[in-house]
Amino acid sequence: MGKWKPGGRSSMSDRLRDFLGDAAGGGKNWKLWGTVAALVVVGGFAIWSISNAVSNPQSGTNYIAAVDGSDPEKPVPLPRFYAPAGDKAPYKSPSTGKAAVWPAEKCYWTRDGKAKTEPTLVLLNSYVGKPGDTICPDCGKKVYPRNKPPPDNVMAEAEREGR
Repeated sequence: MGKWKPGGRSSMSDRLRDFLGDAAGGGKNWKLWGTVAALVVVGGFAIWSISNAVSNPQSGTNYIAAVDGSDPEKPVPLPRFYAPAGDKAPYKSPSTGKAAVWPAEKCYWTRDGKAKTEPTLVLLNSYVGKPGDTICPDCGKKVYPRNKPPPDNVMAEAEREGR
C-alpha cells in the first residue's frame, strides 16, 4: 500500500491518495466517494427530519385557553404556546397555571360561505365537557375534531382575493 519509503512507511497523504485514487489514475474513485458522501449527507438529513417530526408531533398545532381571558365564554388563542412533551391536554396555562389549554380546531370559513386564509381558532365543547355541537363564532358552521379545511381551489381563490 503506497510507495515504499525508507523505513517502510508511507505518508498519510500517500495512503489517502492510494485509497481514493490519484490524479494520474483519473480519479475514478473520487466519483464513487463523492456519491457516498452525498448519500450520507442526504440520509443524515432525512433521519434528522423524521426524528424531529416524530419528537415534535404538535408542530403546526395551535392552542387555545379556555379560561385565560376576562370572559370565561370566550377562549383565548395562544399563538406561542408549546405543549410539554409527554403531557396530555388540558395543559397548564402560562398565565393562570390552571389546566385550561387545549388544541384549537381551525375554521377557514366566513359567514357568506367563502374561505379565508387566516383561520378562526375554535375550542371544541367536547374538550371542556360542554353539551352540544361546537359552532364557529365567525361563520356559524359546526366545527369537528380535525376540522377539514376548504378545498385547495377555494383556498387559492381566498388567497387571490386577499381574504
